[in-house]
Order: sequence, then C-alpha cells, then structure tokens
Amino acid sequence: PTAVANPSDHYVVLEPGQSPRFMSVNEIARACGLLDSSPLTHMLVASRTLTVNQAASCLGRGVHAGVAAQVAGTLLRRGKLARGLTYGSAYSGIDMFAAGLDMVMGGDWRYAFASESHPTVRNGLLHAWGGRGLASDACYCDALCDDALTGERVDLFVLTAECGEHSRRNHQRSAIGQSSHQGTFLLEGGSIVISSEKECSVDKIRLSGIG
Repeated sequence: PTAVANPSDHYVVLEPGQSPRFMSVNEIARACGLLDSSPLTHMLVASRTLTVNQAASCLGRGVHAGVAAQVAGTLLRRGKLARGLTYGSAYSGIDMFAAGLDMVMGGDWRYAFASESHPTVRNGLLHAWGGRGLASDACYCDALCDDALTGERVDLFVLTAECGEHSRRNHQRSAIGQSSHQGTFLLEGGSIVISSEKECSVDKIRLSGIG
C-alpha cells in the first residue's frame, strides 16, 4: 500500500474481460487494513474532504491499520492499555494508527490532541476523528509548538514521522536528521509512547514507558 504515497503511482486492477482500471480509494483502504465501518474510511470514501489522489497519497503515507490494531490489541491483552483511554498523536496525517486502535477499542477511547502541518490533510484528520473527541483547537499545525508540547497528558501517545530520513533509499540519512524533526517529548510515568516512521518496517516500531 505504501506505493501510492506518490501521487503519480496507483495500483492497476486487471480483471478478465474488462479494461484495466485504477484501484479505488475504498479498495486501497481495505488493502491498508481499514474496515468499511471505520470513521476514517467514511471520511475518505463518503465525504469530499480529500480528492481521490489526496486520499490515496494519505493512505500510502500512513501506518497499516491492521498492524496498529495488532499492537494496540497486544497492549490491551497485557494490561498496558484499558478501554476508555485517552490518546494523542504527532505528525498525524489522517492517523491510521487511530483506525487500528478504534478496531480494538470499539470506539471506547477519546482522541485528545493531534498535529498535522498540511491544512487539507489536517481537515481530513478532524473530519475523521471529530466524533472520537478531536477538536480543532487541539489539532495543531506544528507538533513542536508550545500548546502541543504542554498539552493534556494521555494514556497512549503515537508519533508517526515521515520515513524519508529512515529510508534505505535515502543515502544522506543520518541520526541527526532522523531525530531533528521529532523534538523532545516528556514521558510521564504510566504513559505509553509508540514511535513509528510512516511506511515503516517492523524493526522501526518502538515502545517506551511500558515497564
């Protein structure tokens, strides 16, 4: 699914006896692990918040929702998360990790804050997750602004920065570049932080604050 992050790239569906066609947004969403009933799928498919190309690109840049559900489900079973939790994110995109969390929690959680610099994507983020508590005044355009860094403490915080600085295709990648856009976040006792580069491989998912 990450291939569609580039707006010029789309999957082509080949069916016997029919002309080739591009995969629809709903089909890409399913390939990314999203349920048809997800608030995020509804925003992508049923609303006009994003264009088809924008929706496909956002899906390609997100964390696979099925993987997110497995992570959240594991933490829930181990007693590290509880239903009714509060949730926050940074470098959020349209937040496909929230979609995975929503699968596990069945809507029994509250979205406290997020950050996304692109105004159109931020609008999609609000449209998708407003029903889970995300408010416009807590959806920041800068993950490192004072309000974002000093906001509400949450039970689960997910940081999903772009993968460019971590990609093996980036021959100029460096530890400084990888950390420069993430800033410093205060982790208080009892909180769980998941840091995962968008389009990540399994070895790029890190958990902290769970022991």
